[in-house]
Amino acid sequence: MEPLERLGQLYDAWGKPDKTAEVKMKLPAFRQAAEVSNNKSTTP
Repeated sequence: MEPLERLGQLYDAWGKPDKTAEVKMKLPAFRQAAEVSNNKSTTP
């Protein structure tokens, strides 16, 4: 599980829907950045 996903779950458990939504909106960009980073590390 990604750290940002876990953070969203924590905000949800704490009853902070605004923060949960904020984190969920950032997830796609975070995943894309992680993918780009992983691709760079495997490229010679």
